[in-house]
Amino acid sequence: MNELMPIAVFGESLVDIVHSKSGASVRPGGSPLNVAVGLARLGADVEFATSVGEDTYGNLVLEHLTAAGVHVTPGSVGDAPTSAAEAIIGADGSASYRFDLQWAPSAKPQRAAIAGHLGSVSAVLQPGATCVVEWAADLSAESLVSFDPNIRPSITGTGQTLRDAVERAVAVSDVVKLSSEDLVLLGEPNLPERWVDGGTTLVVVTDGRRGARVVTRAGHLDVPARAVAVVDTIGAGDSFMAGLLWSLGCDGLLDQAALRQAPLERLAQHARFATDCAAVTVGRVGADPPTSADVADLPKRDQSVPVAS
Repeated sequence: MNELMPIAVFGESLVDIVHSKSGASVRPGGSPLNVAVGLARLGADVEFATSVGEDTYGNLVLEHLTAAGVHVTPGSVGDAPTSAAEAIIGADGSASYRFDLQWAPSAKPQRAAIAGHLGSVSAVLQPGATCVVEWAADLSAESLVSFDPNIRPSITGTGQTLRDAVERAVAVSDVVKLSSEDLVLLGEPNLPERWVDGGTTLVVVTDGRRGARVVTRAGHLDVPARAVAVVDTIGAGDSFMAGLLWSLGCDGLLDQAALRQAPLERLAQHARFATDCAAVTVGRVGADPPTSADVADLPKRDQSVPVAS
């Protein structure tokens, strides 16, 4: 672990019950958990506040976090059963989900951190969402905050209540990453531009094989994805998020003032590293984020700065 890059993550843990043509498997998951594990594997010192039960699934989650070197906040284990998601893998590797999830955390991150991350169901599902966003708001007074809505319509819905919850999380965040699917569900194509005009420093929109768009008040740049064979897409966006935060941190940009001053082209290079992290993950079964060595082992590709479209 890298004690010079302490990062806190707050959100749901669950198990993914994955159904594919080869059968069913049970794996630890949940977007915030995947980001925490991804950051730890890359080398960050990660604290993760979550909610799991004292049951078989909870033990599986805790073992997974411990193996990655993630510090689990005391109080994250409670009486409620561990949440679960059923994922159905399509012929193209895409995943659709059905959730059995409750979110009422009893602990929040306790250690000092240079950055904090919130996301997905835990940032919008009550009663826990209020606690998560209030924690992020408090942290944002001194540290950088990132947010990934990672919308799951089957549990969050897609109406005004969801949009309002996303806006509350964005309002306390310096970095927002969302997918093209999230953008469609939120129903406002120009959201990234509105958010950066409203004070968010960096918005990144991921779009699968098409790569990612990096948006700041200075404009936007498109970063191509690496061409890889896709096994499934579970956890790809979470690996992207972890890779983006790690790469920004290695460049001294997990700092609100430094991030605001960073040129767009420099930020696009960090998004390129994040696309490489996602590329490793989609080539594996399930949410399996890479180590730095995994990313370094990828074939070299053109390192030129992307151009605005």
